[in-house]
Amino acid sequence: MSANSKIEWTGDTWPTLAGCSDASPGCARCYAKGQAHRMGFNPNAKISGRYGGLTVLRDNGPQWIGEVRTLPEQLEVPLRRKSPRTMFVNSLSDTFHADVPDEFIAAMFGVMAACPQHTFQVLTKRAERMEEWFTRIATHPTLRSPCAMADHAAYLGGIRGKDADAINALYRRPPAWPLPNVHVGVSVENRKHGVPRIDHLRRVPAAVRFLSVEPLLEDIGTIDMTGISWCIAGSESGHRARPMNEDWVRSIRDQCAPAGVPFFYKQRLDAKGRKISLPMLDGVQHAAFPNGGDR
Repeated sequence: MSANSKIEWTGDTWPTLAGCSDASPGCARCYAKGQAHRMGFNPNAKISGRYGGLTVLRDNGPQWIGEVRTLPEQLEVPLRRKSPRTMFVNSLSDTFHADVPDEFIAAMFGVMAACPQHTFQVLTKRAERMEEWFTRIATHPTLRSPCAMADHAAYLGGIRGKDADAINALYRRPPAWPLPNVHVGVSVENRKHGVPRIDHLRRVPAAVRFLSVEPLLEDIGTIDMTGISWCIAGSESGHRARPMNEDWVRSIRDQCAPAGVPFFYKQRLDAKGRKISLPMLDGVQHAAFPNGGDR
């Protein structure tokens, strides 16, 4: 788990998966490929064992080989953090990747249910699979309740002793569903691949639904903000980052305001291609969080 993440809209990251594969044009220069590639050569055998061999170095930089690994030993990590934190779930992968078993996703949600002190952010480009998972889990023969999901997490992760206390406590105070501390979002990088994900998100039971409009690759037009609680926008960054027109950001901001959707302008590039975090837009910095919260 990474504390004090450099991602402007979160606090920590919680990796329960390693590896991914490209889903759409927004993945082409994803930072996760390079980070996973470096971690594959980390001198710490535990880290290199998780990430080694998940990428291959090509002319255009590290690329995924398409393998996704589950990390059950990571399930217990949020249970050990007692003070409230905001956690981005699987920042280097995708929770709803096709190769992640339904039961493992349920285990993640079980841990989230057992940690109401934390806020969890689940972001995906696999919006259709996400909607299908929420539909299937509602009628799953053994995992359709948060308590059962948490028990499954304890089984998969070998969670025992004090770390399991919060899981056992769920039976005394069963949590609401959807979990109030879980924010679910989709990436929206363009019209063809990104915008259709929003309708899938709208049909998902979630306390907070958010849009991560990054990397913003084109003007995405008019967005239906119905059911959306938060919107993040920003450019691509890093080597050979694709350009972003700030008018595209203005359009999103101007749609959020009348809909009452908090807007967060994460980043843009300066004239030399250097990243500017939390930039001003028309003289105003936009760094709003849902429900008046923060990272």
